[in-house]
Amino acid sequence: MSGDRHPDPARRALAAALEGRSWRSVPLASGRTGEVLRVDADGEALVAKLDSTGEGGLEVEGQMLRHVAARSDAPVPRVHHACSHALVMEWC
Repeated sequence: MSGDRHPDPARRALAAALEGRSWRSVPLASGRTGEVLRVDADGEALVAKLDSTGEGGLEVEGQMLRHVAARSDAPVPRVHHACSHALVMEWC
């Protein structure tokens, strides 16, 4: 099924974040807010956290990671995309 037509808003958000790239995913875990996937996108290793409810704070988590990365030497993954339904980061 095409990502933009998928009934799950988290899957649609992931497809939009990776638009134009060839990708595949493997489930890593599921938890309180959703699921975590290992994503290979055009040979780049990524991690995607998905939240179908949009209430898990993924957009805020992405903002915090970007804030820490910009203001410290702490090792944090580079954020590729952050919205209420999906957080896509580099695989560390």
